[in-house]
Amino acid sequence: MEAQVKGAVFSSLDDAQRSFASHHDACSTLAKVCMTDAVVFWKYTIQALNRVLVIYSRDPPVERLVEFFSKFAVYLSSKESNTEGKNGSNHRDACTTFMRYLIHHTSASSKAVRFRTTQILSRILVNLPEDAEISEAVWEPLLAKMTSRSRDRLPRVRSAAVPGICRLQSCVESDDIRRTIATLLESDSSPLVRKAVLDNLSPEEWNIELILSRTSDTSEDVRRACYKLVAEKIDLQSLTISQRVTLLRRGRLDRSSHVRKEFLQSLVYRGWLEGSCGGDFYRLCELLDPETYAEDIVPILCEVEERFAKPIVAIDLNHLTKEAAVLLLAFAKRSADNERLSQVFPSLKSYAECLKYYKQDDFILSCLIQVFNKLDLSDEAGRRDLISTLREDFLEDSQIPDRHYPGLVRALVSSMGSQSSAAGLVAELLIADGSDWSSEQAAFRALKIVEGLLLASTPQNDPEVFFSSLIDNVVLKGLVNSSVDIRSVAIRCLSIYCLMDKTEKTASTNVLLFLQVLDNDVLPLQVIALEAIVDILLRSPPS
Repeated sequence: MEAQVKGAVFSSLDDAQRSFASHHDACSTLAKVCMTDAVVFWKYTIQALNRVLVIYSRDPPVERLVEFFSKFAVYLSSKESNTEGKNGSNHRDACTTFMRYLIHHTSASSKAVRFRTTQILSRILVNLPEDAEISEAVWEPLLAKMTSRSRDRLPRVRSAAVPGICRLQSCVESDDIRRTIATLLESDSSPLVRKAVLDNLSPEEWNIELILSRTSDTSEDVRRACYKLVAEKIDLQSLTISQRVTLLRRGRLDRSSHVRKEFLQSLVYRGWLEGSCGGDFYRLCELLDPETYAEDIVPILCEVEERFAKPIVAIDLNHLTKEAAVLLLAFAKRSADNERLSQVFPSLKSYAECLKYYKQDDFILSCLIQVFNKLDLSDEAGRRDLISTLREDFLEDSQIPDRHYPGLVRALVSSMGSQSSAAGLVAELLIADGSDWSSEQAAFRALKIVEGLLLASTPQNDPEVFFSSLIDNVVLKGLVNSSVDIRSVAIRCLSIYCLMDKTEKTASTNVLLFLQVLDNDVLPLQVIALEAIVDILLRSPPS
């Protein structure tokens, strides 16, 4: 009889080390043998197990046996196999015996034995069903030993303990287990351990911030695992808007191309767009608050613009939402498909009318202004309409927010096709009617318009021909204004003007003025003046 039991045990284990496919049949066979003669069965099973425990290398046959032993223990604990043997033993008792043997050896001096016993126990815990019962004689020492192995000096042993620790945490509310998991995730020196925690942790309210913090981990593998976990286990709507945008910002700016790819494919595509939003880009934008976080959202949408090309064409300009506006902006920034954009704006006249229509909506207006760069400017009649709109409805309107002026002036210069004509129009606009120049608001507005004009213009051999009246009547007056905000814009305008002069005559004339600001003015203006001096020196270093 002993020879038959020995042969059955070794034959089943031999099959198990060759293929995962044979594990179920081997479990069934060994369970029957165990009920035949438990003493002899455990004699040879433990003998075989001991040979596995002393192997530290990750050889495939050994890994298959480790997986088999964990499956076998789970099989023994299952209700279906809980039958009684001839000697009064049952499968559940056999499972307890097996686990107690492993627990006893988790503190062995051999690193291989500690690793393998911890590995098998963790896999048993992970594979146990939710309603599995573990005897108290096993539970307490199991909890203590797994916690102890999570502090082992070897990273491989600590990482082997992680799945079991995470499963124990899901079974019982314990502050000690939570602290152990938090320490492993935040402070463990090994990326192998931190990644193992992310691979096995179930997100809950107490650990969400811990998980999200790993998006700035030093290890590329840990960051990838973090984005995968968030995509698969954390619903978009369970995060605050701030947390969502932080994830977007960190994923987009990650230094590793592999992490950025994981972020886009797993989190943005499958997790949020397809999983939480059902493929609806408008819903995704709505959940990310585009009005507040457009600078973070638009670059992400630019990465996926080919996926929302069709919805762009269906945009109704008469009912443009903030979500549609930000999608339109992302499409215009990234796509080379101007034909689709021309379906949204059939002519420059329709674009001009759209600008006027959404003049009071600051965010939508900002998006529309930025879309201008991709429009077809070949329509001469449309350009005239647009120039008229830009001047009469925007540049002459003192209620337009200052941040829009650079984009509006850039559109004006491009539409007119001539820097000199644009400079003349702006000079006429600002200098001819100076009735309210005593107002700081009017002076600031005029300087922002001049700044936009200078930024939209290209370097010239003699920029004084185009801009002298604006510099003399707007910028130089701003330099002596009592308002720090006005002086700061004036200094920026003058520095841009100096850099526009290819002959460098303007720079040499005004560099002393920047030095004077550096000596006498307030700190914010000193910084701007210093930047101007550095730019001038970089362009034309002293001989």
